[in-house]
Order: sequence, then C-alpha cells, then structure tokens
Amino acid sequence: MIYLFIPLIVVVCAILFGARFYFSNTRRMSSLTTGTVLRAEERVILRPNRRLTETEVVVGYHVGRKDYELRTICDGARAAQYPEGRQLRVRYNPGTPEMADLAR
Repeated sequence: MIYLFIPLIVVVCAILFGARFYFSNTRRMSSLTTGTVLRAEERVILRPNRRLTETEVVVGYHVGRKDYELRTICDGARAAQYPEGRQLRVRYNPGTPEMADLAR
C-alpha cells in the first residue's frame, strides 16, 4: 500500500520545486549589461563566539536612459577583487531594472 504513495510524493515534490524556481526573482533577471565598480568596503562583524568579515560591493550600471546602483554583500575580505573602475557583468530584470545581481 505504501508503494502507491511514493510516486505521489515524488510528483508533489517535483511540482513544488518547479514552482519555486518558476516564481523566483533569479529567473526574472534575464538581461545582461556591464556595470562599473564604484566602491568596495570591507567590514568586520564581531559575534560573541567569532569574527566575520564581509565586503559590500557597489556597482553602477545603465539601462535605457537611467543609471542604477547595485549593492551586494560578499563573504570574506574581497575588496581587492573589486577595485574601483573594474567592469562587471550585471543581470537584471528588464521589467524592473532595479532588480539586479552580479552575473557569476
């Protein structure tokens, strides 16, 4: 009897996974443009039991006739990887250009 429920569980899981991908913001960011690193700043976060380092990267990009800024946080001390003026690829949503992320 339980063998009848296994295919049903697999189908339900596949539908849920597919819906999550279909409605994700990542799927909507289908266009690419070139952005320029405006600045990269490292920060140290002190926790009671450990110390974390993160890097905030600010990238300016242009879509249509408008300029936008993308702010993203990377784990670790990575400011040296993002010198000011470096060109990076930016993925964005063509319907909402403010929705963007670095193309990896």
